[in-house]
Amino acid sequence: MIDYNEKNRAAVEDEHKYVKLLHTKRFAKNKFLYVDGHSVTLEWIRAFGFKEPFLVESPDGLEMRMPPASLTVDQVADACGRNKIIDAMEVLTQADKQMTLDDWAKYFTEPIEKRKRLLNVISLEIGSTKLAQLIERPRIVRELDWTEIVWPPRDSKSEFPHVQLYYIPTNLLFAVDFGGSSVFYHILSGEKIFYFIRPTPVNLKKYEKWSSSPDQSKVFLGDEVKECIEVRISAGNT
Repeated sequence: MIDYNEKNRAAVEDEHKYVKLLHTKRFAKNKFLYVDGHSVTLEWIRAFGFKEPFLVESPDGLEMRMPPASLTVDQVADACGRNKIIDAMEVLTQADKQMTLDDWAKYFTEPIEKRKRLLNVISLEIGSTKLAQLIERPRIVRELDWTEIVWPPRDSKSEFPHVQLYYIPTNLLFAVDFGGSSVFYHILSGEKIFYFIRPTPVNLKKYEKWSSSPDQSKVFLGDEVKECIEVRISAGNT
């Protein structure tokens, strides 16, 4: 007889070992720019080229508006609709799983040791929800956004894309954002650790091989490339 509870416990232990393993690794030094929010203008972007990530430690000068840091996952579920179906991903296997936002909120508030799997949600677009009313993207993001600049007016027959605002409660995987597009992250609470790998042709081939490998859960992509850069950002950082 197979003890599935035991298998689930073993899977959780494996996932936590994977997280602990990160603390034993050596990463390249973070040399990305730390910039004052008032300096982030179109003129600065044109001069800088926006070829590498940069970090703004304080929201001052970014001309943005964000929900309070006290925002909870339960409040997000209430604002977006608890019956909304979302895509979750099992961190260890990278397998997709569909669930309601209500189920996700219950999962997220469980003690970690009781979770059968570590799940990751990166697809909760909130632009059409009540939550969007609390958010104003940074001025520089609005000025660079092609959907705002070249897309037909929202009252036309053309469907306006819903890819502008995302709420991400947790994240643990390597990914390439929407065809290589630029994104901004603002941390409301807690801490987020980024592992950056330069998108060189060689590295992209290694990423493609890693992402389609059945051994993905056993291989840390950062070990397969020449340089992996660790960047820790905390509440209030963008």
